Amino acid sequence: MKLPGATSDRVFFGAVLTAIFWLLMRTASSSSSRVVDLELVLAADSSASVDFAEFNSQIRGLVKAWRNPDLADLIAAGLTGRVAVTAM
Repeated sequence: MKLPGATSDRVFFGAVLTAIFWLLMRTASSSSSRVVDLELVLAADSSASVDFAEFNSQIRGLVKAWRNPDLADLIAAGLTGRVAVTAM
């Protein structure tokens, strides 16, 4: 289904982000008793004011940040060494 003013790529990526969000929420609800150092919500803007290149840049930036070894070191240095992340 193509939405007015939206490209098929935007609709696809929106559907992927929605699926990831629901999977993360389902996982979070089944493991809600775990203690974490940080609960983090990552949001990407996929509104009509954002073109595909800008949206893609947001997603690439998130991927680059999560692949950074310094981030893994910071997470490991926490009291529990765990963070809970929701992406939407």
